[in-house]
Amino acid sequence: MERGLSSKTVEAYESDLTKYTNWLREAREINDVSKITQLDIEEYVRAMSSEAMSSQAMAAQRLGPRTIARRIASIHEWNKFMLSNAQIASDPSAEVKAPKQAEHLPDVLSISEVERVIDAAGGFGSTD
Repeated sequence: MERGLSSKTVEAYESDLTKYTNWLREAREINDVSKITQLDIEEYVRAMSSEAMSSQAMAAQRLGPRTIARRIASIHEWNKFMLSNAQIASDPSAEVKAPKQAEHLPDVLSISEVERVIDAAGGFGSTD
C-alpha cells in the first residue's frame, strides 16, 4: 500500500474518485482533468448536499457531512497527486473546504438508569 493506507481506505478513495469523475462527465461534461475548476468542485459539494441530484452517478441520494468530507479529502489527495505528476498546473481543490459537521453531545444515563446500574452491581461500599 502506498503511504501506509489500509486497503479499505484505498477502496474508499477509488470509489469516491469514480463517483466524482462520473459526475464531472455527466453533470459538467468534463473529460479532461486540466479543465476542472474550483467552481466545478464546489458544485459537486452542493450536489452531494442536496436532495435534487440529476446525475445518475449521484443516484439521487443525499449524503451526510462525514461522507462529503471524506470525498473532498479524496479529491484533495487526487489533485495533489495530479499536480505532483504535472497532470494539472494548479490544484483546483486547494480552497475547497468540507462542510462543518454538527457536534453531538454524548448520550448519558438517566438518574433511574444509574440507580439500576448501582443496584445491579450491589450498591456502593466494599466488595467483602
